[in-house]
Amino acid sequence: MATGLEEMGRDAIVEPLKVVSQLSQAATIDIFQWWLQNRDAQSDCPVPYWKSFDVIEFATYSNRMSVSERQQDGSFKYKLQGEHVLDVLGRDRLKHMDVRGDHEEVYERDLFHYYDMICKEFMPHVFKGTLPTIDKGHVQIESVDLPFKDENGHVNKILSIVQDFK
Repeated sequence: MATGLEEMGRDAIVEPLKVVSQLSQAATIDIFQWWLQNRDAQSDCPVPYWKSFDVIEFATYSNRMSVSERQQDGSFKYKLQGEHVLDVLGRDRLKHMDVRGDHEEVYERDLFHYYDMICKEFMPHVFKGTLPTIDKGHVQIESVDLPFKDENGHVNKILSIVQDFK
């Protein structure tokens, strides 16, 4: 399924994440395996509860994490960005990013529709490709975006793990 995010990176692949064999990097594999083991598989909303995620379990990857939270108006706000994520994707871009469907910038609009799809379909996704950075040229990354639900069963958070590689 085309998400629009393919445009942001050369050779980008964005697809639903269903099995561990779709991944090649330790950070993304470990987090996705945890997500699979902790999801509420018997529920109509088969994703883990946010309260079950303990960042301390994944402290070695915390600099590669970002957390986006759906707001009352439907937009998404970044609540946490690891240092490595900021370095790869750009500090200025993420620091104040408001991800809305009516945003003036195409990237933010496409990201909104991508996050919205993940929340509505309860389906994690993987992004693989080469991204332009502000000061490092192009970087190859593998990123997973995992939906989580709150105590009321509403999917309102996305945990992303970004792993760059050579």
